[in-house]
Amino acid sequence: MRIVAGVIVGLRAFVSFFKGLGSVVIKGRRVPVWSLIVGAIAVVVAVALISSAASSAHAQRVLAEQQAASEAAASTEAQAASEAAASAAAAYQGVEDPWVSSGYFTTGDAELDQMVKDLCDANSSADKDFSDNAYNTYLQITWMDYVERDSNQNPEGADWAVTYAKQLVTENSGNCYNFTAMTQWILRYFGYTDAFAQPCIVHLQSGNWGDHGLVFVTNVKTGERCFCDDALSSKGWMLAIDTYEYTIKDVGQGNLTTEP
Repeated sequence: MRIVAGVIVGLRAFVSFFKGLGSVVIKGRRVPVWSLIVGAIAVVVAVALISSAASSAHAQRVLAEQQAASEAAASTEAQAASEAAASAAAAYQGVEDPWVSSGYFTTGDAELDQMVKDLCDANSSADKDFSDNAYNTYLQITWMDYVERDSNQNPEGADWAVTYAKQLVTENSGNCYNFTAMTQWILRYFGYTDAFAQPCIVHLQSGNWGDHGLVFVTNVKTGERCFCDDALSSKGWMLAIDTYEYTIKDVGQGNLTTEP
């Protein structure tokens, strides 16, 4: 109650103060000074509020414009980067290859392209023809260590030969699928353009059937359809297509025949 009473007393004093200021005559009318002061204060507050609102709206508009400009710039940069990447991809033809008419070789993977080129160039010479150089490079990989891994047991998909060939070079060892994959690319590098690695089920000498990889290819010199079997090393080069029985496995590679 004392607080309320104090507030009331204060308000009365405040009102008495303003009433004591007297009044002025404006256009024939007597107007209390306190009402003019209150009106002026109200005008100042209103102007301040309007100015603040205008400043806030301006700031929001500037922020929105800056954000829009930033997004537009980012979009332009992203589009430019995308176009540059697409242009580079379109311009890339592969690594230089002296054994094919186009002058270029590619697996579709730039890293593997260089791996294949390095391997083939290191095992070929200018005084030998494409076939001899292909054979020498093929022999080189058949001498690598044979290693079974969890990661090389199940070739799958259209690009399995890329993955398995890269693994052979990286690990410097592999199994029949790794050797088969790399043999496909070696043959293509030397002009055997229809060479195609195929996971198969092969009729073994033991009489059983087992998973194995073969590379089907046309012998360019004879025109005959053959296959290469890295597991036989030198004896597995350009074998007659009916050397032994096999069934091609469907691993989603897109070609389930022995034909090109």
